[in-house]
Amino acid sequence: MKDRVALSVIGLASALVVVIVAVLLLGRQPQTGAVHGVSALRYRLDSRSVLPAAHLAPQPRRRDHSPCLDDDLSRVARAVCTTHATRSLDASGMAVRVGHWGRCLLDALSPDPSAVTPYEFVRKLRAEVERHPAVTHPFLRRFAIGRLTRWQLWGYASQHYHLVCSFTAYLEAIASRTPDPEVRRLLRDILEDEYMRPQSFERSHPTLYRRFLRAVGFGAGEWDQVPLLPATRAFVQLHLDMTLRSWLEALGAVGPGHEWAIPLMFPHLVAGIEQSLPLDPAALEYFQLHINLDVEHGKMLEEGLLRWATTDQHQEEIRRGAHRSLDARAAFWSALSEQLFEDLSPTPAVG
Repeated sequence: MKDRVALSVIGLASALVVVIVAVLLLGRQPQTGAVHGVSALRYRLDSRSVLPAAHLAPQPRRRDHSPCLDDDLSRVARAVCTTHATRSLDASGMAVRVGHWGRCLLDALSPDPSAVTPYEFVRKLRAEVERHPAVTHPFLRRFAIGRLTRWQLWGYASQHYHLVCSFTAYLEAIASRTPDPEVRRLLRDILEDEYMRPQSFERSHPTLYRRFLRAVGFGAGEWDQVPLLPATRAFVQLHLDMTLRSWLEALGAVGPGHEWAIPLMFPHLVAGIEQSLPLDPAALEYFQLHINLDVEHGKMLEEGLLRWATTDQHQEEIRRGAHRSLDARAAFWSALSEQLFEDLSPTPAVG
């Protein structure tokens, strides 16, 4: 009798332990599932993912490449690690992946939408570009007056040429890194205009600028012998760096920072050149082309901005790229002012 009672007590105790363990496991189920999700991200996510494009790393990730804390894949991992009690879930946030190890379900939430609509963001950013010191710089106003000596024209043109030649490299880099096929198409269309295809290579924009250089007195190749100002070198390096850091930031640099700003700046350059040196109109084709063509390019890139300016984070990246580009342009104009115009007082640094 005592043996049966002892066995019953042991059985009840065992059952109680099982119940307690089951309750604990059920209570921790979201965390366990989350760990599985991180493993799935690290070992199953490849470049053919159908996750929302906003979460994709710009380049395919090797299976043996551990995620960094600040990249897009890690943001997805942190979203998966959050518990169901701290995040909402809807159908638009779910992504199904079929990897080498079979079907896996990932909870990939899109970033919170911005309080500012994409259209309002673009409108405000245009106003910021129009007011920026790069667009209203004293160098442009002084240059437009004319009375420029040949050496002043040479000094300006030899530095600006390097900015012209580097622009297509920025477009190519962004087109290769964006996960959005529509943005890539827009950039490729702009590149076709920059290279002037299907016309001959002699109509490419760098070639048109070299026509201007020859018209103001440069011999073939002499423009490459002029030393670069630090501000010229810094401008190019800054934009190349942006294409590696964030394709959205770089898009802000080439869209608002270039295509929106150039039609506002170039008329000053054309006015100064025309009043300083009699030139064949063909020598100024590069400038006239950009005054008109960049208005269209600006509208094209605005379409890309509207597709992505849907969150605070994306808007901040785009705005940062635009302002970094314009700040570098203002520094470039200031450096030319110091070199070419003794009557202009130094311009305070932007920022």
